[in-house]
Amino acid sequence: KYCYKVVRDNLLNKIFEFNTPVFRDLSALTYAISKDYPELYYVDFDDVYYHTGDQYWIKFGSHNYNTMLFDRKLNEIVNKGKIYRTDYDKVKFIHDYFAYNVKYDYQSLEEINIYNAQLKNTGNPNKLDHAISDVNAYGSIVENSSVCQGIALAAVLILRKIISNSTSRIFLYRKLSMS
Repeated sequence: KYCYKVVRDNLLNKIFEFNTPVFRDLSALTYAISKDYPELYYVDFDDVYYHTGDQYWIKFGSHNYNTMLFDRKLNEIVNKGKIYRTDYDKVKFIHDYFAYNVKYDYQSLEEINIYNAQLKNTGNPNKLDHAISDVNAYGSIVENSSVCQGIALAAVLILRKIISNSTSRIFLYRKLSMS
């Protein structure tokens, strides 16, 4: 938990180079943070350098995204969602926003499938170019084009901003998915 907190807190503060105590699985930890914090869309979690000993020196890369544009568009969506009175209506707004404004990017899905096959077969896939913004919140918020993962991460990010009670969020996820 301590290492998770160190990495998370540094990244949330846009500190990309830092030391942390050695822990067992850096890749699992960075994967968990990338899914738990969709607002870290600009961090390149595949581009991590470290060394062993009693400390890891970590240096994350970053994607060249327009973060000001992302923040502006995200705030526009959040402000539209906040006008709804009930939590259920807010979640329905998020659903409808993505259903009507974000197209599913089949080209990116194909690139991702090729990447995953290369990773499995050779361990050395070609770097994703076009598809990378579609697997994080940026593609859904700024480009209005994404795959499932990008849409889900963007939805979680918006949901956290317009509904503050986490118990209510979990209940509404379940209720909406059953309807």
